[in-house]
Amino acid sequence: MHHWDLYWQTTHSLNSFVDHHSTGYKDEVEQFWLSCFSQCYSAGKILDIATGNGSLAVAAQRYLDLHGLQGEVWATDAADINPVRHFSSQPELVALLQKINFYPKVQTEQLPFLADYFSLAVSQFGFEYAQVMTAFQQVFRVLKPGGCFQAIVHHANSFISEDTDNSLKLLDMVLVQLTLTQDACSVLEYAEQKIKQAVMLKTDAHFSALNQQLIAKVQQFYQHCINSNNEAWFNAFAADFIPLLTNLQPGALLKMTALEQSLVSYRLRLAEQKDCRWSESQVQQLKAQLSALEWQQVQIEPFYTSEGLYGWALSITKAS
Repeated sequence: MHHWDLYWQTTHSLNSFVDHHSTGYKDEVEQFWLSCFSQCYSAGKILDIATGNGSLAVAAQRYLDLHGLQGEVWATDAADINPVRHFSSQPELVALLQKINFYPKVQTEQLPFLADYFSLAVSQFGFEYAQVMTAFQQVFRVLKPGGCFQAIVHHANSFISEDTDNSLKLLDMVLVQLTLTQDACSVLEYAEQKIKQAVMLKTDAHFSALNQQLIAKVQQFYQHCINSNNEAWFNAFAADFIPLLTNLQPGALLKMTALEQSLVSYRLRLAEQKDCRWSESQVQQLKAQLSALEWQQVQIEPFYTSEGLYGWALSITKAS
């Protein structure tokens, strides 16, 4: 869980899709949730499960404010989140976040709320990280009779999952097969020692050998990325990696170590995402199991955006 703590404590985005949805979900995803709120909510409390930095909770709070509804938004996450501190330069967003009741370090399998407490529970790319059937039992418990649970969860065949698999392969090359960051740390550590000893690195044979070995590995990785249509991925990696080796400024080793740690953390998050996504066969099994919990109107269907298959859209209602 430390890698998720670190991510949400250092990411200035409401969710993990920092490129397009950093201040809230947009396009088809936004419309999905607006439709959910309009169809499934009339009064009472809303629970956002696995909220991250609060993207879906913010969408719910915006909906309440826009329609003049007196409900409340509550949000949980297993990580040690504190969303408000990230958005001091966006007072409108901070005002929304401050209205939300955030519960950090809360497992979905152990929701700390009374039974029959919420009118609506929602989750996007978070509920599936829990032990699913135990989590469903908890959501069932805290929902009022007639309450609804809506979620978008990872699909094994989505374009997001394909990108995850691709990134995991590239990260394995960087961290395990080629050990690029580990070797870079060795180069920088040796360089810092020699600089302190006033040794000219240009004339140091061992430094030259270490450097050439690293350059050869970087070139190998670059060629692999070109051949596999991952040039953009390489460029993003190189933008952080290369400057630390070319400038040899004080603190470069510390920054390279931090870069390596961030890549390790990223790899752990992607590996968890891969493990928790739902296949078609798993969804069929879940539908059968959920009937035993007295859920009504169990629907789990593929959800598409303009980019392709995005995830599973789940909609189930607790019996009245």
